[in-house]
Amino acid sequence: LVGGRSSSGNVSPNEGLQLRNEAMGRVCSAEFISGRIQYAREGLEKIEDSKDVAWALKGLDLVEIMVSQDPKTRCTLANALKHPFITESYARSPRGGVMSADDFDNDIVAKLRRFHAAPALARLGSLALAHMLGAHEAGLQHHSFCSIDATDNGAITPQELTSALARWGCEVPSDIDELVRKADMNRGGDLSLVEFVSATMDREVYHSTQLCRAAFKIIDADNDGYITVPDIEAFLDHGHDLDDDMKGSYAKAAASIMQAPISVYGTDKINADQFTDMMSKLAE
Repeated sequence: LVGGRSSSGNVSPNEGLQLRNEAMGRVCSAEFISGRIQYAREGLEKIEDSKDVAWALKGLDLVEIMVSQDPKTRCTLANALKHPFITESYARSPRGGVMSADDFDNDIVAKLRRFHAAPALARLGSLALAHMLGAHEAGLQHHSFCSIDATDNGAITPQELTSALARWGCEVPSDIDELVRKADMNRGGDLSLVEFVSATMDREVYHSTQLCRAAFKIIDADNDGYITVPDIEAFLDHGHDLDDDMKGSYAKAAASIMQAPISVYGTDKINADQFTDMMSKLAE
């Protein structure tokens, strides 16, 4: 039944088009989408494995706010990447460990220094890129992370990194704490997998114009073709109501992040070509 009528029998082209449009309208309606999500949620709640159910329910929550037909409640791309379903997925990645020296990145320190020296906006761009790289594209980083994460809690500390470097015969620099601090984008005191990948990804990633432009779109919150201070503020916050102190803190951080690009390109609006150029310099 389509629109309450049987679709069998002979119908004219116009009637067929009308039936199709009615069906599409129903499937795309807020009522239909909400009903399907609720149906899936009720089905999940009948499963006994509470850990996997809780995980799947977070996924449904993300889907629900992403397909909201109200623009005011619809989740932005940047905030979708910060949703627990996405951020916690890195800790749930397959953890195969390191089998040989070939599976550990011996250039971690050099890559951390490259990340440390990069402009703040480029570091933010690297974080956006890291969200788009899976275990296949960043396999070495995933394996290295598993080797460093001695407590298997989905995060690594400077002490764990120091121990892993020594274990694999790599030089441990005296400023390892500072290198980790710079890569700790959320200032949590340790590195999540996505933060580790963002700071140690291979140079080839920065040569990908397609990936860099995708990262640009993530940060360009208002989708006007430019990255500005307000865009960075929107990327930094988590989509919640903020008090005046928090708003001021994000505004100050966003202005600081834009200082280097402004001095290089002479504008307070960075377009996609300029952003891609800046990211490509990290491959040098």
